[in-house]
Amino acid sequence: MRKLIVLVLAALLTTVGVAGATSKDQGRRLAGPFCIGKTTVSPLKVKNVFGQTVTVPRAGIVRSIGIGMKCNANENRRFGVPVKGGAGPAGESGPIGPQGPAGATGATGAKGDTGATGAQGPAGAQGAKGDTGEAGAEGAKGDTGADGAQGPAGAKGDKGDTGLTGAQGPAGAKGDKGDTGLTGAQGPAGAKGDKGDTGAAGAQGPAGPAGPTGPQGPAGANGLNGVITVAGGSASGDKQFTVTCPSSGDAKPGGGTYATDYFAISGGYNILGSVTASFRSDASGDPTGSTSWTVIQTSGKDLSGTVYVYCAPSS
Repeated sequence: MRKLIVLVLAALLTTVGVAGATSKDQGRRLAGPFCIGKTTVSPLKVKNVFGQTVTVPRAGIVRSIGIGMKCNANENRRFGVPVKGGAGPAGESGPIGPQGPAGATGATGAKGDTGATGAQGPAGAQGAKGDTGEAGAEGAKGDTGADGAQGPAGAKGDKGDTGLTGAQGPAGAKGDKGDTGLTGAQGPAGAKGDKGDTGAAGAQGPAGPAGPTGPQGPAGANGLNGVITVAGGSASGDKQFTVTCPSSGDAKPGGGTYATDYFAISGGYNILGSVTASFRSDASGDPTGSTSWTVIQTSGKDLSGTVYVYCAPSS
């Protein structure tokens, strides 16, 4: 079957060659008919007369046939058109046809025989080892040479002339301003200083002008019996002094004890320096209280005077 295909292809190629090259009709058969291999026809792989596998294309192969002849099933029947003038532009390349099926793999040839291993040549004889030479005798140690005598001291050279003062070099260019240094860490807090000496009392200011006489007030209620005056004062703050009325059971200055509690009804002071406040309070200087009298001064020595409170019995 393969030989038959080869003969058919050879006949086709011969027919095409004759139609394209050796035709003697001088172009009178340009109208065909022709048989053109379809693009879907796969090429054939066959062996030539030399035993080599070659690929024979079939798609696009053109062969000229007679008027009454028919094309094969894998060919298209076409008629040609006479061509006049010069050659026309080349047409676009047709699509590449699909690759044909791979031919059958040929039989594997017989494996050749393995050649025989050659014989190993004889080993060479080892040479005899040479004798070790005798060690040479050690030479005698030479005597130590005597120290050479010290040569005489050389004469002192003359003092060289003083060199000239070199000229002052030109002033160097002003350097760039250095970067601002980082802010140093804050130092530890210093120890608390000693309390300063108390300043001298300031001079008493001049008396202010007398105010206008106010209208006469209404008649007061009958005075309280047993009103007492307490003088003194103890610090209840910075330059703040308070004197307190007695309570029941407190000792009297002349002996005995008070039989009732007292509350403050008024107060006064005799203090050297400026006074900014004078008011009824409790023993701690709180103005909401009613058992004491408080005075605040802004200058002068601490408690530089006396605070007075006028106390009335509670019952």
